[in-house]
Amino acid sequence: MYQHNPRIIERILFRTAARWARMGFVLRIIVFTFGILSIILSFLNQATPFIIAFLSIIVEVCNWRADNYRGSAEDLHRKLDMQESFGWSISRNEMSDIVVQLSERERKESLATNNIEPYFASQNPVGAKKALENLQESSWFTKHLALRMSMLYSIATVLLTVGSIWLLVISIEMIQNLNTLSNIGRLATSILVVVFSLGLAKFAYGYYRYNIKASNTERSAQDLLRSTSLTETEAINLWHDYQIARRTSPVIPTWLWKNMRNHLNLSWETYRVDQSVSNKP
Repeated sequence: MYQHNPRIIERILFRTAARWARMGFVLRIIVFTFGILSIILSFLNQATPFIIAFLSIIVEVCNWRADNYRGSAEDLHRKLDMQESFGWSISRNEMSDIVVQLSERERKESLATNNIEPYFASQNPVGAKKALENLQESSWFTKHLALRMSMLYSIATVLLTVGSIWLLVISIEMIQNLNTLSNIGRLATSILVVVFSLGLAKFAYGYYRYNIKASNTERSAQDLLRSTSLTETEAINLWHDYQIARRTSPVIPTWLWKNMRNHLNLSWETYRVDQSVSNKP
C-alpha cells in the first residue's frame, strides 16, 4: 500500500502536462496574431520581430515542460496498467521518484485516503485473461475518444482553410483598392499558414491513426480472449504494442474525457460487463 494514490498522481501529471501544452498553444497563436497585426498596423513592424522571438522561446520552453510531464505520466500509466493486469507492483523506490516531482499541494491531493473508483471493470484475478479484458476495455474507450478528437481537428482544419480561400476570392471580386486587397491576401495566407503551423491537420491525422490502432487492438484482444490456448506472453505483447501507440499519439484531452465518460461508461457497463463498475479510458 502506497501513502500516495498512484492513479491520482497520474492524473496530476497529465493535467500539468496539458496545462503547459495549452500555454504553448495559446502563445503560438499570439505569435501569429502579432505577425498578422504587423501586416495591417505598420507601427508594429519594428517591434514585431523582437516580440515574436521572445514568445517563440517561451513556446519552446512550454512544449519542453509539457513533454517532460507527459513522459512521466505515460510511464506511470503504463506501470499501473501492468500492475492491475499482471500484478507487477510498482516499487517504493519508483514511487519515491514519482512523488518528488509533485508540489506540496499536489502531494496532499494524491494521498491514498482520497480513494477513486476502480479503473478497470474486470473482476478476474491478475493474469493473461484479466490483462486482455483490461486492454479491450482501454482500447474501446480510446478508439471513441480519438475518433471524436480527429473529427474536431478535421472540422477546424476544413473551416479555416475554406474560410481563408473564400475570404480571398470574395475580396478579389469586391475590393478595388490594391492596398486593401494586398492586406486581405496576406491575411488569408497567414490563416493558411496558421492551420499548418499549429499542426491542426497533423493532429487530425494523428488522432485518426490512434483510433485505427485502438480499434485493431480491441479486436485482437477479443480474438485472444476466445482462444483456448491463451498465454501471458501474447497478452504482454499486445499490451506492449498498444502502449507504444499510445505514447506516440496525441494526448486525449481531459475535458473530452470528462465530457464523454458518463456516456461511454454507461454503454460499456450495459453491453460489455455484467456488474456495473466505473471505468476510465
